[in-house]
Amino acid sequence: MADLAELEEVPEKDIDLWKEEEEKIPEIEKVTKRLALINYDWNHIKAEDIFMILNSFKPTRGNIERVDVYKSEYGKLQMQKELLSGPTNIWSKD
Repeated sequence: MADLAELEEVPEKDIDLWKEEEEKIPEIEKVTKRLALINYDWNHIKAEDIFMILNSFKPTRGNIERVDVYKSEYGKLQMQKELLSGPTNIWSKD
């Protein structure tokens, strides 16, 4: 099987940019069992959907105990805005 580097040559400036961004990621001291998922259409995706997706990627002897969805206050506010005026930034070129 071909290595990713063999398939596509990544420009050096992109590698440098990636390294800069990676350095900004804070390290945590305490390991948790939590995973934050953001930018999903929470009106259409449920905990069961997330469970099935994660379950398909876990190791054979892995275990997913449960999946819960907790909406942040910011997320609730954004969902309310979208309910009133529709989604925003869907045509952005970013």
